[in-house]
Amino acid sequence: MANKPYENFVLATKLDDFYLTKLNADNYMQINNELAANEGDTYKVRTYTATGDVEDLAMGEGNTTSVETGYIMEEYKVKKTQGRFIYFDEEVDKDTKIVDVGIEKLGAQLVNNKTTNFFAALARTPFTYSATQFNFDAFVDAIATLNSEDEEAMYGFISPADKADIRKLLADDLKYVEAYVRTGYIGSVAGVPLVVSKAVPAGTIYLATNQAVTCYNKRGTEVEQERDPNTRKNTVYGRVTRVIALTDATKAVKLTKSEAEQTPYVQLDKDTATVKEDEQIRLIAAIYPAGTKVTWTSNNEETAIVDENGTVLGVAAGTATITAKITVDKTDYTDTCAVTVVAGE
Repeated sequence: MANKPYENFVLATKLDDFYLTKLNADNYMQINNELAANEGDTYKVRTYTATGDVEDLAMGEGNTTSVETGYIMEEYKVKKTQGRFIYFDEEVDKDTKIVDVGIEKLGAQLVNNKTTNFFAALARTPFTYSATQFNFDAFVDAIATLNSEDEEAMYGFISPADKADIRKLLADDLKYVEAYVRTGYIGSVAGVPLVVSKAVPAGTIYLATNQAVTCYNKRGTEVEQERDPNTRKNTVYGRVTRVIALTDATKAVKLTKSEAEQTPYVQLDKDTATVKEDEQIRLIAAIYPAGTKVTWTSNNEETAIVDENGTVLGVAAGTATITAKITVDKTDYTDTCAVTVVAGE
């Protein structure tokens, strides 16, 4: 006797259960079901922004600037996200957990898709802050760019690639609060709980409230099944239809790691060197920016000469100063080495 397929409502319940056991972006954004009442495959969303500040005024003075709000109207394509799981009756005869594992994987992939779109929406915020390292000051300054009083409502997402460095840099500034028992939670900094997600790119941290992004659901979780009685092949489809959009840009800031600005330099590996009259020595130079051309000169070519590769040839006993020079933006940077040439045997 062939296996009877699961009822759709049973699979839908299983899918929702598995869906909610993962790191669910629903906890960090607004959920709106008004899309269900709209026809068509596009949806217009307003993304709000605000600029301006208050001013301290003396008697008789007035404001020179104003607080201004505005929005950008954007049209989004309604996305239908679907996954498929196939199993045969014979597989269930051998192992009854086959369906549960397949539905779990299908649900996890739907979660991953939603999470990816959630972070894509956060990435669109115009508020950004760059720091050379993710220390306490970087978090505080990034949060301050939003000029928000309600910092307690904020959360932060970090990449696993940055987790170790953040823990080391923050040390005692990283607090653990039991109220935030969530998957991937590693602690709070400046009152903001940090959660790890593989969907966050390395070198980027998103700080936001759950008002920044909205998920507009067209339909709830849908499940359909197909069965071929001849081959005993069962196909399960799981799908959701939605739009995920940044709806309040004033509630999210993107903190990124920037490379430290360096002053161009050239540095020889030796301050002094000795070479015999009939020998040669190579003076290796470290330079920044990489690839910059080095010019080599000797102040006493009767004692030592140097070629374009920084190789010094001992000519006659005596001393010479070898100079390595680079030029960046019309500015010269140099380093020197005192070379002593001794008589050969």
